[in-house]
Amino acid sequence: MKIYFILVISFFLLFAKTVNASDINRYVTIVNPVRGRNFWQSIKSVQRQIDLITGYNLSSTWLLQYDVLNDDIAYNLFKKLPVNQELGILLEVDEKLATDSNAAYLFGDGGWWRSDKVLLSGYELGERKRMIDRVFEAFKKVYGI
Repeated sequence: MKIYFILVISFFLLFAKTVNASDINRYVTIVNPVRGRNFWQSIKSVQRQIDLITGYNLSSTWLLQYDVLNDDIAYNLFKKLPVNQELGILLEVDEKLATDSNAAYLFGDGGWWRSDKVLLSGYELGERKRMIDRVFEAFKKVYGI
């Protein structure tokens, strides 16, 4: 066993290459999860985030929760984003997604942030599939992507 360990370490040392920080491409990805309206003080808070990012001409990804896909005001806000802004799905389970998908949401049993409520792993396989189908259908219907 010791010989095997020594051979493996020797192999890595023999073919080791020095890498400088200047040799590596550096990227920053700005990702903005946007939850449903009950988390906002007003739409202005989301608009300020968009204005800040677009004001610096930065690219960004906006991940929209199911609740946001059913919000006309949010739709108008995200539909007019510049081309360097990307839309995606924030696949968190909320009460509306569970209810619309006929999934058993744990009402009154702890906070919304509990992993067995907010993550798909807290639900039965059939419920997961229905929720995934529901949110993807809504996203495609609303944004045509």
